[in-house]
Amino acid sequence: MHALEMLATVKSYLWSLTKILAVVLCVFAFSPTVLSPDKPTPAVWGLPVSLGLGIGVSLGLLVLVIVGALVAPSEAPKGDD
Repeated sequence: MHALEMLATVKSYLWSLTKILAVVLCVFAFSPTVLSPDKPTPAVWGLPVSLGLGIGVSLGLLVLVIVGALVAPSEAPKGDD
């Protein structure tokens, strides 16, 4: 039973970390680092920086959704009591 409790604790920690990282990525997506109109747009992999960072943020959120789906706490099915 100790291993199951440890697994639940790790899953809870990973779920919290996933939520925090999702918020950080969303804040970063709208930060001046990405949306700076004053800077010229050098190319990253042939794309403008804002587009490249936007794609990177989107891929990061996709990874977080997959991880979140695996570690999110599940609700017990409700019976007809």
